Amino acid sequence: QVMGLEKLGEFIIMDKYLTKYYATHPYYGIMTIKSLNQYTSTNPLVDEILLYFQGGDTIYSSIGSMSVDTLLQKRYPFSDWPSFAQDIDSINSSVIRLSGVRVSQDKYKNMMVYMMPIPQTLYPTSGIIVFVMEERVLSDLFESAFGDISNALYLFDENQQMISSWKHDTSISLDEQSLVSISEMDEGIQILNLEDTDYSTIAVKSDLNSWLYVSLIPQDQFFAKVAHIDTLLIIVIVITIIFGGVVAYKLAKQQYNPIYKLCQLAKTAS
Repeated sequence: QVMGLEKLGEFIIMDKYLTKYYATHPYYGIMTIKSLNQYTSTNPLVDEILLYFQGGDTIYSSIGSMSVDTLLQKRYPFSDWPSFAQDIDSINSSVIRLSGVRVSQDKYKNMMVYMMPIPQTLYPTSGIIVFVMEERVLSDLFESAFGDISNALYLFDENQQMISSWKHDTSISLDEQSLVSISEMDEGIQILNLEDTDYSTIAVKSDLNSWLYVSLIPQDQFFAKVAHIDTLLIIVIVITIIFGGVVAYKLAKQQYNPIYKLCQLAKTAS
């Protein structure tokens, strides 16, 4: 999903209406707002796309331009990000952060903010593209990936800071020390005991941004799933050999190779 946002960011960077010249123009500035509105409305993942040019005070959104202070007071009053204005004016590499936004007197919702700098080689003034998304976007992706498996999933950034977490049908509760431990895990499968229950922990690091995904699954469920997948793999390969010949067999092997590796890792861990 981050790769998708980066691709979208590349389109935004090349859009002439989203340059500082057009954004600050008294007549053509409306085209900047229209372009941001188009990008935001056609991307179901994002709640808002913001454009900011460092050193200024104005930030541009799909509904209009405003000062950074107005954005923080009226649109996105981040409850635990007091340095937002300073951060957006100084970052020089991509940053992602989860922060609460106050939606009423005593109600908050978590928003994920992804800041993507515009390369200064393109324009003399550094610009920042800011994607704002609800945390539930990640939760929906996790749920579709894991289905009905009881598990907890934790997502850490390249600095080992937790970005998000998701749980399904489990009462797993990690204290601060346990979170630090799993954030430092190597890729692969390990066994973790929590409250007298053994969990299989699966850690995978993204090649794109070095984020670490750690899933905790009750060990009995994990191996039941692995056994089912292993059996299914054998059946598919046998049928493929009989009816597809050598070429189809190679294709099936490529398709199921990640599942096969997962099975082998599980057997090694057990």
